[in-house]
Amino acid sequence: MSTSLDKWPDADNDAGVTESTAAAAGLSFRVLGPLEVRLDGRELRVSAAKQRILLASLLLAAGRVVTTDQLVTNIWGDSPIRSARQTLQVYVTRLRDLLGEDTIVTVGHGYLLSAGRGELDLADFDATVDDATKREDDGDLRGAAGLLARALDLWRGEALADVPSEALHQQVVTSLDERRLSVTERRLALELRTGRAETVVGEARRLVTAQPLREHPWALLIRALHATGRQAEALAAYQEVASLLADELGIDPGAELRELHQAVLTGELAVGDGDAGTAASRSVPPVPVVVPRQLPARPAGFVGRRAELDALERWLGERQDSSLVVLSGPPGVGKSAVAVAVGHLMADRYPDGQLFVDLRGFSAEQAMRPADVLPRFLRSLGLPATQVPVELDEQAATYRSLLAGRQVLVVLDNAASAEQVRPLLPGAPGCGVLVTSRDQLRPLVAIDGARFVPLDVLSAEEARLVLAQEIDAERLVADRSAIDHLVELCGHLPLALRIASANLAIGPYDRPSDYVAELRRGERILDLWSGGDGAVVGAAFGISYSALAPATQRYLRLLSQVPGPDFTVPAVAALVDEDERDVKGRLDALVAASLVQPHASGRYRMHDLTREYAVRRAENDEPVQVREAARQRLVDWYIGQADAALVPRFTSLRLVPRSDRVPAPAAEVGIEWIDEEFANLMAAISHAAAHGPPVVSWTLADALRPYFGATERHVEEVAAAELGRGAAERAGDDVGLASMHFLLCDAAYQRRDDAGSVAHGRQAVELFARAGDRLGEAAAWHNLGGAYDIADRHDEAIACVERAVAMFAVDEPDLATRARAGLGSLRAKIGQLAEATAELETVLEIVSSAGAGYADLSLGQVLRLCGRLPEATRHLERATDIHAGIGHRSRATQARIELARCRCDAGDYAGAREAATAALRTAETFDDRLLALDARVALAEAEVRAGGAAEWVDVVPALVDDLVETSDEERTLAGLAVLGLVRRRVGDLDGALAADERALHLATRHALRLPYDDALTSRTATLVGLGRLDEAIEQGEEALGRHRQTGRRLLEARTLEHLGDAREASGDRAAADGLRAEARKVFEAIGAAEATPPSRAGR
Repeated sequence: MSTSLDKWPDADNDAGVTESTAAAAGLSFRVLGPLEVRLDGRELRVSAAKQRILLASLLLAAGRVVTTDQLVTNIWGDSPIRSARQTLQVYVTRLRDLLGEDTIVTVGHGYLLSAGRGELDLADFDATVDDATKREDDGDLRGAAGLLARALDLWRGEALADVPSEALHQQVVTSLDERRLSVTERRLALELRTGRAETVVGEARRLVTAQPLREHPWALLIRALHATGRQAEALAAYQEVASLLADELGIDPGAELRELHQAVLTGELAVGDGDAGTAASRSVPPVPVVVPRQLPARPAGFVGRRAELDALERWLGERQDSSLVVLSGPPGVGKSAVAVAVGHLMADRYPDGQLFVDLRGFSAEQAMRPADVLPRFLRSLGLPATQVPVELDEQAATYRSLLAGRQVLVVLDNAASAEQVRPLLPGAPGCGVLVTSRDQLRPLVAIDGARFVPLDVLSAEEARLVLAQEIDAERLVADRSAIDHLVELCGHLPLALRIASANLAIGPYDRPSDYVAELRRGERILDLWSGGDGAVVGAAFGISYSALAPATQRYLRLLSQVPGPDFTVPAVAALVDEDERDVKGRLDALVAASLVQPHASGRYRMHDLTREYAVRRAENDEPVQVREAARQRLVDWYIGQADAALVPRFTSLRLVPRSDRVPAPAAEVGIEWIDEEFANLMAAISHAAAHGPPVVSWTLADALRPYFGATERHVEEVAAAELGRGAAERAGDDVGLASMHFLLCDAAYQRRDDAGSVAHGRQAVELFARAGDRLGEAAAWHNLGGAYDIADRHDEAIACVERAVAMFAVDEPDLATRARAGLGSLRAKIGQLAEATAELETVLEIVSSAGAGYADLSLGQVLRLCGRLPEATRHLERATDIHAGIGHRSRATQARIELARCRCDAGDYAGAREAATAALRTAETFDDRLLALDARVALAEAEVRAGGAAEWVDVVPALVDDLVETSDEERTLAGLAVLGLVRRRVGDLDGALAADERALHLATRHALRLPYDDALTSRTATLVGLGRLDEAIEQGEEALGRHRQTGRRLLEARTLEHLGDAREASGDRAAADGLRAEARKVFEAIGAAEATPPSRAGR
């Protein structure tokens, strides 16, 4: 272009500029992200910040004149230097030197730079959006959505992220961000209209997270959730945005959201628009809704209470709002029985189930906190354990979301305070909540709108009916006066009456009057009980207690030392230090006396009043050292049983020394024992942290460490570790404190909290070292290596594990061998496959069969990456068998997924499909979301490579969205690899390129060598298909060199094929034949008989 024109346009009129200066110079510019300049594909660096501001100002107004005054303001703000105009001219000159003399033109009192479509990404963005609008107007919705996606792919982050101009960011960048957001919303709306709701869910969630006060993204999310059959989540999303707007802005949702909410509630919103019923959309079913049925069995012998039941049914049956009712009365009056009875009566009103929990608010054992209850409720409502949040407020929010739109009755028995109840209340209409308490819980009535139902004692007639269930009618009638007197002495309380009737039925009383006389004498023990009705109940307990044999009385006293909600015969045998055969008889006697209740197969519990009575008896009749010794025997038994269940199955090191008191189990203990006793074990940790002995809290938490990991109960893992940590800090025990930091490091690792994992890992190393515990320190170094690994600090991770190996080698060679297995996996991650293979093969030569499972799995993974497929298959099959045999479900599932990938690489697509499907079935059975996603990705790759790409083209993007939500970069990259593959196979090369570039960016950011290399090969194939042959050859040669450096034979062969395609397309047939022949040799050498698709560029 000429340096002079006959006529220059005015500053506000660009009509006189008819030619692009950038095009003439071969320049291209990018402002939708960090500022970039390229000359004939080569990057030109504009390093000076103020020159970047100048260039950005001209590019944002490309084709229009920017005045000198505006440029001065953009560069220096409101306080320009004195020589601003002269300095500006210097900057212009320097840019011209870099870009070309004709690129920036002086026009009057300003400057102009012309750059249009194909030269400036912003111009490309605007033009592509315009093209999409035309497609939409023509009715091509899918084509329009694709064009908008292509426009958005031009963005590489925040516009002008490296241009430090406050004026530009305020005046221009903000409006650019708004345009980007609007286009994103338009694209998602089009995706919804074309039946791709699953894809929209993940993207809309990210949008509302980034822009929580913007209403339209919330509307898109609600529509997408509803379209995928997730009505409850759609209603929960509305509740969430309504609360946000009220809290942050003090406003209600706008008309769009209100109308949408009403349509979801009434069922007037169609479930999906457009092609929502395709095979692909059906391939990803919504998470099944779980209907919990947690109410205990209907209370036996329930009588009366008609007025209270009618009131409860009436108030809990109201449908216009969530119903909250407080049922309050004195101890022993039968509140729990009434609550359970009404719950069963109202099962039809609450078809989505019932949740029940004994909050133990007034019990002698530790009361349940909301943080103890919510994880249980969330899992009962179908939320996988891996998705249960750790923080209480997040747990409560998720709970409210899951209940939104559902009709569930929540029974909160034995609550102590409103604070214990509030986090457990649903947030949306439809659910009912029944709270029982000795307290009236007036704050719930005054603030939360609860209805209040007082529960009084039984009437005289109802009380006689209770006695009649155990006493024959003849005795009742013959001694009516004594019966009436007995009713009065029992205060008309159901619990006292049941105990009295049991005493009459089994005691040495010819007439009821004899028992009444003794009951009166029983008042001599009322100093054990205080006041009112409690005195009467205490007298009844006293009669029952006196009737027991002395040995059975001792049992009742010592049962008061059980910290958890229930107990078994073996647990009681440990508590009282007697044979299990004797224990069963004593418990039967306590059951007959109504002092202990069987509530499940082989399990027993005590009413909270019975427990209180037992506590007071123990305090009066048992020395402190006897009580402490009983409790110590029980927790030692818990620790021994936990170790017996877990140590043979898992290779975890016990970090806390075990006391000599811990007994060896009499028989083999299955892992299901932990499942059954879990509530008692957590209660024991909590009780020991609060009341002692403190060492129990961190020892038992350490014993459960492998169980927490295998079952992914990370909420409870954090709770146990925090309790143990507090106890160890108070006790000044460095080993105990170190072991709890070790556990917290584990938990943070599982949640992908790299900063928390590293921090706790460092603390564990330091504390074990300070305590002189070399074994613990070595284990902590190994753990810290894992923390550094998820923080993408791979060199530090390897250094930590190497240090652990060296320390273990001195005292524990077996542990050193195990650590070397982890070291091999880390080396593989950074591309050192030969070193990793040697490390893992050495490990397998050393370890026993019990420890071979993990080494087989790791070696199988590495051998697959190297292309040694038959060997990899053998190791992965053995890893599957070993882990399945020891009950390590997650490792067995992981091994099956790797086996599916290995078979897929070998071209055995049917075998790959079989292994992936089996893994998916197991993962879904045990609610392991991450492994289920892994299995779906492996299944997708096998299906696509077998020729079924069309069925997966809409499924895989949704999988990638789900993977992104896990914040696991390696999993996301595996999904992106399949996404690029499926889009190439269906001919969507632009979509494939976007997936490839996204993978390259993510792998670069997290320093992940192997996924980066994968993405290079994938991008090579895509570029061949696009006809960008020079780029394809350059990219392929880079990929080929990297694969040969790491020893990845399969990727080497695929890359050679793509290069062959590129050479043939560019006219060099001889080179193409040579490359393909080389590829075939590698394929044959490694046993990879891949099916050849119609176009090799689709590989």
